[in-house]
Amino acid sequence: MNSPLLSFIIPCYNGEPFIKLCIDSIIKQNLENYEIICINDGSKDNSKKILDELAQKNSRIKVIHKTNEGAAKARSIGIEQANGEYIMFIDIDDTFVNNSINKMLESIIINQGDIIISGFNIVNRKGIIKKLPVNFKQTDNINYLKKVLTGKYGWELCGKIFRKKLFINISTPENIRMVEDGAVFIQVVCKSSIILGFEEPVYNYVQHQSSATHTRSKEYAEETLKAGIFIEKYLKEQPFYNLLKKEIDSFFLLLYSTSTRRYYLQRNNPLIQQIRKKHYSIKSLSLIPSKKAIYVFSLISLRTDLLFQYIFKERAL
Repeated sequence: MNSPLLSFIIPCYNGEPFIKLCIDSIIKQNLENYEIICINDGSKDNSKKILDELAQKNSRIKVIHKTNEGAAKARSIGIEQANGEYIMFIDIDDTFVNNSINKMLESIIINQGDIIISGFNIVNRKGIIKKLPVNFKQTDNINYLKKVLTGKYGWELCGKIFRKKLFINISTPENIRMVEDGAVFIQVVCKSSIILGFEEPVYNYVQHQSSATHTRSKEYAEETLKAGIFIEKYLKEQPFYNLLKKEIDSFFLLLYSTSTRRYYLQRNNPLIQQIRKKHYSIKSLSLIPSKKAIYVFSLISLRTDLLFQYIFKERAL
């Protein structure tokens, strides 16, 4: 039986130093049936020339040139152009682990999954600095969403194989260019029935000082909070919303922590004040990782002794 077509979608903006490494990491997978769709999002460097040269040498590579509108629009165009039954996303400055995707693709086919999620490596110039394996084999959308909303699992699109049909009628938040993939991912999970885990790391997330998720900025923090608001609105429309209310509150407290601690957003920011007023409770704190819970609590109340008592009591039950 022939393997179903797997479409790789790569948004590219000023990716000149990384293009060949990224695409080579796909070609070296020795997959039987695949295509690579590169969307050049108005790059100002030599990305266009490099992509066109690679496409001329390899008929599996398709290049689309467009004006700069951000990664969300680039991914949407890639999905529209994809011919595969399955799709996989990779950022232009990242790579795949050698000979890792065949087993992952085989697993989603055999187990009739909608999504399969792999572990990944965090990499810098010195090599792998952290491995983050996946610790489940199979779950459903509600249980997976609970893990995402409470910070146990990530909400990025990369490093996963999806059925392409999941992306039909998916909305992208307007005026958000940096963390829109999280909002898209949540919608796709909601439409899934069988979500599989693949323990071995498949994806190398390469840290650069210029990486969007590595750059501390007020703009990134505010867009993260706006994406959270979009996600909450979407989840309210789902039949299982009542099963996620506590986890949604916890999700916003995680955004509170990240935005104020890592990206220096001031606590008097209207979005931050909205989270504090609407989502804060000791119960919601108890569902998120302890270090972040302590940080959020310390910003809002000086009674950290009460927090410790409640968290340990809740987690002992």
